[in-house]
Amino acid sequence: MKTYHILICTYLLMVACNSPQKTDMSMNQVEGDKSNKTIMGDTCLNIAYVKLAKAKLNLNKLDSIYSEKTIVLEDNIDSLNQIVQNVVCGGTIERLRIRTYKNELRKINEAYDEKFTEFISDLDKELNSVADCKVLLGKKNWYKEVGYVHYQDAIKKYRIK
Repeated sequence: MKTYHILICTYLLMVACNSPQKTDMSMNQVEGDKSNKTIMGDTCLNIAYVKLAKAKLNLNKLDSIYSEKTIVLEDNIDSLNQIVQNVVCGGTIERLRIRTYKNELRKINEAYDEKFTEFISDLDKELNSVADCKVLLGKKNWYKEVGYVHYQDAIKKYRIK
């Protein structure tokens, strides 16, 4: 994965420089030149931050959709519970509706968990990409010091309670 990011950054660096002499550079020449390594690290970091922002946006969208759907279902369940409690006889239809709404809520929770797992692993992957780019800039322990904290905060924020 690290090699893939370095190759992408190298290609972008060559395209950005738009110089025919730089297109036949070997990886050792790029690594040996401090200014090229810094430019390559910055380019890599910019790409990684864009992908990281997309991963965070996906989690945010998922949370918004889930919140909207569950609020409606929980309101319906609450109002139907009040109707059932006020009805001395009958209430069978309302009880069936409550059961239906609870089943829908369970299905929504299962779908959320599935997407949450996918999106949180994407976030972790993108945080590791940022860490790989930070290595090019001389920050070797970025994921352990910063990235993992972001990852744990996202889990706490977006996991269903």
